[in-house]
Amino acid sequence: MAIAAGDPETVVLRKDGTALAGGHDRFGQNTVPFGFNNVIAIGPRGAYVVSFKKDGTVAVCVKMKLHP
Repeated sequence: MAIAAGDPETVVLRKDGTALAGGHDRFGQNTVPFGFNNVIAIGPRGAYVVSFKKDGTVAVCVKMKLHP
């Protein structure tokens, strides 16, 4: 489990590779997009979250829309 705090959101990474999000919902940060799973590390920043997945890929959620 990991917690990453950004501005304006906070993302919690669960042991199972899924995430929870919360904070100011100006850009929809409180909604975790479909397909945001198998994540091993997260880093929120402003209106986006960078995630590193188990398969070695990087996915970026911009305004909490997944961009693999």
